[in-house]
Amino acid sequence: MELLARYGDDGRLLAGGMSLLPLLKLRIMSPACLIDISRLPELTGVNQRQGYLSVGAMTRHVDIEESRLLMNSFPWLGEAISGIGDVQVRNMGTIGGSLAHADPAGDWPAISLALDASIACRSPRGERSFRADEFFQGAYTTLLQPDELMTEVIIPFPSVRSGGAHLKLERRAGDFGIAIASVQVELTADDRVQKARIGIGAVAHTAIRPKSAEDILAGEIPQGEVLRAAAAEVRRSVGDFDLMSDIKASAEYRLAVVQVLFERALDLAVARARQKGN
Repeated sequence: MELLARYGDDGRLLAGGMSLLPLLKLRIMSPACLIDISRLPELTGVNQRQGYLSVGAMTRHVDIEESRLLMNSFPWLGEAISGIGDVQVRNMGTIGGSLAHADPAGDWPAISLALDASIACRSPRGERSFRADEFFQGAYTTLLQPDELMTEVIIPFPSVRSGGAHLKLERRAGDFGIAIASVQVELTADDRVQKARIGIGAVAHTAIRPKSAEDILAGEIPQGEVLRAAAAEVRRSVGDFDLMSDIKASAEYRLAVVQVLFERALDLAVARARQKGN
């Protein structure tokens, strides 16, 4: 933190390097100082706290995938993480690096929204935390200040009848997404939605949590017309943002795809919640 404060915008943290090194190679970024934090054990591991799980910012993707604590609570995270990059990326890349990088086409921003996660940071001025839905400000832009170090990701425990899903359309396995939909739902005993969290990625220039679609689901049985209405609202609300259009896909195509992905992800998440609660 002293080094970050000293170098300001000219200093960059080096964790796994999976996001930073490509920027250096392309000369998009040329910091005067790289600060290696890969040997800080305080920032690694998954631990159970009172009412939530704490994931150290330096925890690698592969270690999250192999964490019994996380997989018992969120089994769908395994399939989500298995689609991040390739084996080398998952062995070196970290959750904190992915969130701080805030690539709009990355997986972790959308996942963190579906998990209703919070992100804790520390600087010489003290500690503070942000909800994931306020942390991402735009493409590669977050609320992190130049002298702040991300310390942990805080994930609330789900209820017993909970389930999730993470679906991504990509040109080839391990590629950045063309559209991403992450969903986590909690159901009551009579199959009504007690809590729904949605994360949409790779469609706009930032990860999006469409709260209006969550409101449609609240207190309802998520099937038939309710499910389709929520999917239509996802498309409508996401369409209000600055959408991406590139060589991979047009903005219109991304919107159409993410509506379908969300509907499928919600259907799968609900089925898993029902199965888990039986």
